[in-house]
Amino acid sequence: MKSQKGFAHVQILLALVVVAIIGGVGFFVYNAQKDTNKTLDTAANAVNDPQSTKKTDQTDQTVVKEEDSWLVFTPDDGAYTVRVPDGWKTVSLNGNLYNREANSMAYKKGTKATVEMLTDGGWDGATPFSLTNPGSYYTEIVRQGTESGTVKTDAGLVAHKYIYIEQNEPEAIGYAKGTKVYNYYFDADGKYIQVSHAVSPGETDQSVLVERLLKTITVK
Repeated sequence: MKSQKGFAHVQILLALVVVAIIGGVGFFVYNAQKDTNKTLDTAANAVNDPQSTKKTDQTDQTVVKEEDSWLVFTPDDGAYTVRVPDGWKTVSLNGNLYNREANSMAYKKGTKATVEMLTDGGWDGATPFSLTNPGSYYTEIVRQGTESGTVKTDAGLVAHKYIYIEQNEPEAIGYAKGTKVYNYYFDADGKYIQVSHAVSPGETDQSVLVERLLKTITVK
């Protein structure tokens, strides 16, 4: 009888051991499956929303544009503020901004633009770039060409774009035949700003760069 009781005890112990083993394996499998499901859910979310993985990293970060490093110019009367592309050599006269020669518009990243302040005088001939505040005469200057859409500034102003191609040789001072002129103007509470870019035959068209400048203009 003792041997039978001893054998029964062994069976009970073995049964407990088997139950413990099965329970342990089951717990391990459950946790492993849980972790796998979590990983699959994360991957699925990333596929459905590619930007979700970037949201945390982008929090509290400000987008920095190349134009933010350009030279800031404000005329003495404070009528406007504009950022001038790197490498440009400009002059300021009566609060207006000019490039006197096409090669002074060469873009050189990392080289600050310059602004030569002129108190009087001027120069003969057309300019490849100008930013002016022409008052009520803007319609006479701009609308020689064909309207070609609009450009919106970062400050929310809408600049009207016109393109004009000179068809005749100038009688005196003016654009050479074939010169392509981009004119932009906007009206901000009665303050007119005009930006003009003239591309003579054989010169580089800088209208894309000029429009990047234009977008930085703010009016006081």
